[in-house]
Amino acid sequence: MKKLLLLLLVLVSQQTICQEIEINEKNLSKKWVFSDVINDKSEAENAEMREMLEGTSLTFREDKTYTFDFVSELNGTWTLDPAKKEITTKDRRGTNIWHIHSLTKEKAVLSRNDAQQKVIFKPE
Repeated sequence: MKKLLLLLLVLVSQQTICQEIEINEKNLSKKWVFSDVINDKSEAENAEMREMLEGTSLTFREDKTYTFDFVSELNGTWTLDPAKKEITTKDRRGTNIWHIHSLTKEKAVLSRNDAQQKVIFKPE
């Protein structure tokens, strides 16, 4: 009986941890660091992409400024459209649309513009 209760508690806590959270500015306002990629490429191509993206981060601040750190640091502004599940960033290189595929307390799954690959970011 104790084992069954423990198993039930573990299952409930996992569902709570991995549960989607509301897409809003407060939940996005933090530093997100690269964790993994999701795409239909070969494992060798995925490994190469992981190596290339290692060290990448996105920081969304409550004052609506953001930093995209990939090779060099880009600073700009961001806005959120929660209905479309989109973050629009603007910096010296132009405008990008980040599509939010999933948001939990443990990770954000995003894709940029028309990219098929999804990038998993974890909060720092």
